[in-house]
Amino acid sequence: FAFSRDPYGRAVSLFYYVKRYQVLDETETFLSFCRRLADGQCDDIGLYNVRGMSQCNPQTRWLRDVDPDLVGRMDQLEQDSREIARHLRIDYESTPHLNPTDHGDYRDYYCQESRQIVEDFYAEDFRQLDYPMAFQAAV
Repeated sequence: FAFSRDPYGRAVSLFYYVKRYQVLDETETFLSFCRRLADGQCDDIGLYNVRGMSQCNPQTRWLRDVDPDLVGRMDQLEQDSREIARHLRIDYESTPHLNPTDHGDYRDYYCQESRQIVEDFYAEDFRQLDYPMAFQAAV
């Protein structure tokens, strides 16, 4: 099994992750981060970068050589975790939220340009993982 995340929210979370670990200067904006993604200027980050697998890669790239029985979704983590536990015949109580990022609604971070960049960069994720390429503006 594997878990996927909506590419829009994932991009905002990655932005804060790279800022937290000082890969980006503190003054960088979400739009400048998106432009770096588009230009291939994001350094490989994460434990698997030695294998060419930066955390900035599309999620589908991580799944190329595997065929999971289930690809759960972070937006339904509890439900999908329960399903996995049922299949594995293990007890399940809840999934803790570890390493949270403190930011507001992801929709508040996007302008037309950043939205287009994320949609282009993560197009394969949107398509193969069945995430819609649209969101309602936050109220």
